[in-house]
Amino acid sequence: MKLLFALFLIAMIACAWANPDKRGLWEELQKEAAKILACEGTLDQSLCEDCCASTTWFHPSEQSACTTACAILP
Repeated sequence: MKLLFALFLIAMIACAWANPDKRGLWEELQKEAAKILACEGTLDQSLCEDCCASTTWFHPSEQSACTTACAILP
């Protein structure tokens, strides 16, 4: 477990020091994750699914991931 954490930490440091092109990709991933969290922030499954459907996603699979994440809401 400690080895896995160390590898994760090294990967995060590498991403932080990456050239601007790679850093842009990392920022895009953060923005997409923030969209999913914003939809889940509605705290209602139907509102969350509507949010996922109306959001513009970078990749189509992210909409299905968002909708799946809404399934845990009441």
